[in-house]
Amino acid sequence: MKGLLISLAALSLAACSAPSNNWVYPTPVSIHRDDYDLTASIPCIEVLGQKQCTDFNIQVKNKTNKAIKIVWNDSALAWSGNSSQLLPDGIKYIEATQSKPDTVIPPGMTITKIVTPSSNVYFDSLASHSWQKS
Repeated sequence: MKGLLISLAALSLAACSAPSNNWVYPTPVSIHRDDYDLTASIPCIEVLGQKQCTDFNIQVKNKTNKAIKIVWNDSALAWSGNSSQLLPDGIKYIEATQSKPDTVIPPGMTITKIVTPSSNVYFDSLASHSWQKS
C-alpha cells in the first residue's frame, strides 16, 4: 500500500480572518499526479461580521489499482514559515497532538475529509471547560 503525505503549503488561513469588507474567498488548490488527485478548499462562515475559517476540506481520488493511504502523522499545513499537524474529522479535539490512524483509500475510490490544523485546537479553561477550535 502506497502512503500519501499531505502538505498543503498553498492554503492561507490568514486570508479568512480579515474584516468582511476586505475578505476574498480563497481559491481551491488542486494537485494532479499519476496515482492520485487532491483538491483542498476552505469553507468559511461569518460570525459577528467576521469571516472565520478554521477547517478545510480535502478530496483525494486514488487513480491506481492498489490501495493508498493518507499518513496523517506525517501530514501538515505550512504557511509563512509556520506549520501545524492536521486533525482529520472523526478524531476528538483532546487527541489533536496524539498519533492519528491513517486513512485508506481503495483503488478507484474518492474520499472527502474535513481537516483542522491542530494548532487551532485548544482547551478553554475559563468559559466552557472543554476542547474548542479557534
